[in-house]
Amino acid sequence: MAAPAAFPLSLLSREANRQSPSCASPNLPSPTSVSSHSSEGPAASSQEKPWPLSCLPLFLTENPLFNAGFGLAVLGTGAALARRSWQTVQAVARRQLFTSLEIPVRDPAYPWVMQWLVSRGCLSHHLGISTEYCKDNAGNVRAVFNYIPSPGRHILRYKNTPLVIERTRSGETMDFQTGTPWETLTLQTFAFQRHAIQDILEEARRNALAKEEGKTVIFRSVASEWRKYGEPKTVRPFDSVVLADGVAEQVYEDVVSFLKSSQWYLQRGIPYRRGYLLHGPPGCGKSSFVMAIAGKLKYNICVMNVADPLMTDDRFQYLLATVPPQSLLLLEDIDGAIQKSESALGVAAEDRKGANPYGMRGVTFSGLLNALDG
Repeated sequence: MAAPAAFPLSLLSREANRQSPSCASPNLPSPTSVSSHSSEGPAASSQEKPWPLSCLPLFLTENPLFNAGFGLAVLGTGAALARRSWQTVQAVARRQLFTSLEIPVRDPAYPWVMQWLVSRGCLSHHLGISTEYCKDNAGNVRAVFNYIPSPGRHILRYKNTPLVIERTRSGETMDFQTGTPWETLTLQTFAFQRHAIQDILEEARRNALAKEEGKTVIFRSVASEWRKYGEPKTVRPFDSVVLADGVAEQVYEDVVSFLKSSQWYLQRGIPYRRGYLLHGPPGCGKSSFVMAIAGKLKYNICVMNVADPLMTDDRFQYLLATVPPQSLLLLEDIDGAIQKSESALGVAAEDRKGANPYGMRGVTFSGLLNALDG
């Protein structure tokens, strides 16, 4: 029996594939298909949407206008957060690295520092002007122009220390009579050089007091505050006032004794004040005597017109409570505060109110006594 012919294995497999192509298993992928699937995997994963957009509906994520607006919103939010963070860092750094001092216009140190700036000369190219009228010993009056920093920010060096001086002016009015605006002066320097600001304040105070050395400063009541009236006056010699024998010396000794007995008043709960009533015709030396006593004691003088129709009891008491230190209070026309009753005066209330153009009664006699005794 003849043996079957031997065919190569490759020919048999090729013939079988040609005769029954449907016998190939559909579940077995070809090498090319496997390689094609494996090559498409990373590409598909790289096209996935980012997290914020993947949570949105498909019709929004595929809208180019929405994508552009969403990107702008993200950029705007990031810019706002960056700006807010930078402002916070600046504020913290400014508080930690710099020190500043704010001086309002009503503070007594404000004119001192402004005069100190005037003495420093021109600080910048932006200046303001303050005109003063000075009188020499011969009585001649001349105008003096002082240059001061204009509202804004200025840079100054003081004892090798950089300073930033900022003068701000708000829309509020400090004085309705003169229209003076509300101002604030701010001095700023490094925190480790804060002693420079203290030195400036001390130097400004010494310069201001040096101009008033040997002179008497006059204050007058304006509205509800005390303001300097004119230039400081030359001290009047005590011997230049002629009174009755021994009257001037007696009053002066009593004043000195009163100034030394503050503890006696404090221990007994008595208000620490003392008053003297000077009477006489005009020109007999009442005001001159007050000037002489103030000059000898090195005190200032606060002048108040009690007969002012705008003066009220409340305003009068407030001015008494805010008299500047080391000052003598001079009440002028005190007899004008004594108001008689309507029955004794024989004038109706409407007629009396019409006689006063301000429609105010002024300080009453009872209000005067309560303020002086209280």
